[in-house]
Amino acid sequence: MRPKDLPPNQAEPMLQFIRSSYFKSLLESLASGVLIFNTAGRVYAANQAAEKMFGFSQEALMDPATLELLLAGTPQGPQIRQIVQEATTGQVPASVMQVNYRTPDGSERYLTANFSLLESYGKIFGIFLNFVDITEVVLLHEKEKHLLKSRNQAQQTNIENLHKFSEAVAHQIRNPTMSIGGFANYLLKKREPDDPEIGHMERILSASQRLLDIVEAVNQYRALPNARPRRLQLHLELEQIVEDLRGLAAGQCPQARLSLEALPLEVLSDPELIGLILRELVVNALEHLPAEGGRIEVILSQEPGQALLMVRDNGRGIPPESMPYLYDPFFTDKAVGVGLGLTRVQRMAQELGAAITVENRSQDGVLATLSLPQY
Repeated sequence: MRPKDLPPNQAEPMLQFIRSSYFKSLLESLASGVLIFNTAGRVYAANQAAEKMFGFSQEALMDPATLELLLAGTPQGPQIRQIVQEATTGQVPASVMQVNYRTPDGSERYLTANFSLLESYGKIFGIFLNFVDITEVVLLHEKEKHLLKSRNQAQQTNIENLHKFSEAVAHQIRNPTMSIGGFANYLLKKREPDDPEIGHMERILSASQRLLDIVEAVNQYRALPNARPRRLQLHLELEQIVEDLRGLAAGQCPQARLSLEALPLEVLSDPELIGLILRELVVNALEHLPAEGGRIEVILSQEPGQALLMVRDNGRGIPPESMPYLYDPFFTDKAVGVGLGLTRVQRMAQELGAAITVENRSQDGVLATLSLPQY
């Protein structure tokens, strides 16, 4: 850092300040880039971090011609110049400014800048500009946004394709399948108990029933209601939903225990869709519980801006090789099943403006989390 020629009324306090070893050590210890302007709008101090950030040497940064090049490298240059000029009145922005900067070698950098005044005995003798390089954070955020956009587009394409496919299924498969199943059942009733053809007919009947199950599942997917959000006390809604699900659990898995732990929360959402999502998650959990000591816990908690509705079980978990395909239509690892359960859950979550995650717990079982926006 080398002081430039300064106006006489500013030279003494400035020189004393920037020549002190304490100031020099402090300035160079900062990871952020620092430029210090005098009240005439010239840079009289810069640190090594600023040198690396802006692509000019510390000596060059204190040259007015270099300052012009630096300010020309950012759309916010005129705004920075105006702030420095107005700082002599004692006013600097309280908020942080975002700066897009192009270095002399053409690379893009994203910075934040804040401003403060340097004063001595009530007299302003400098403006302190502190720049933080957030390029990596911004690029990572942009990458995540791109991936999320691509994923959402792919999911939307899957949904649209599934709608088209479901129409073909409903119109082209249902009637022939019902005919096949009906004739197979008719012929089966005509056979004697020891007829060797009975097994073949039962397999035909079973296959036709599976096709009808697929048609019905697809029709249910198509018939999912649109969200009709309203203000609701979610914990009170969950009490009724879980009570109804206890009857379902008792019929499907009598030994299972279904519990509710709910923090009082108000949300703007659709209780019907929440109930359908919760039912699907509980049914999935019931199918994977151990024969004895099965537990399903429904938990409602909160994070800033979000209500978290969790379904936690102590079942056998999800095979790791199945995790990438959980939301894919017709994917299932069950001997009997269609594979549209979590596809329906994901679509309903999107309808609510929510997100759904399903993951294996560290010990045993699965944790499904519905993150609802809490407006």
